[in-house]
Amino acid sequence: FDQSVEESLSKFTLGCKGYYTPTGSALMAAVDLLLDSQFDRKIIFLITDGYPNKSEFTIGEVMEKAKCNGIEIVGVGIKTDEIIGFETDTFVTVDDTSLLSIEVSKLVHQILS
Repeated sequence: FDQSVEESLSKFTLGCKGYYTPTGSALMAAVDLLLDSQFDRKIIFLITDGYPNKSEFTIGEVMEKAKCNGIEIVGVGIKTDEIIGFETDTFVTVDDTSLLSIEVSKLVHQILS
């Protein structure tokens, strides 16, 4: 969190185009990044179509690690009302992607209030 966007980009790689969604691996990377941070409250927003696949880690494994370390994971499902392996009270469904920013903003206010 002490680097610029440009400096941070070299740490990220792109997966293959198509139906490859390594949600578990991406979440684990985010959890590991937050484990090393000194923030009082740590929250990850997962925005997804709800169908993770081809991942080194299951969503359940990552959720457990996050929970044990005080990290909150909030789900935003795009045109889906569930994320496989994601059981939480903090979840919102967005059926119209043009409303995504509005719904995420509402969710942020809900969580922080």
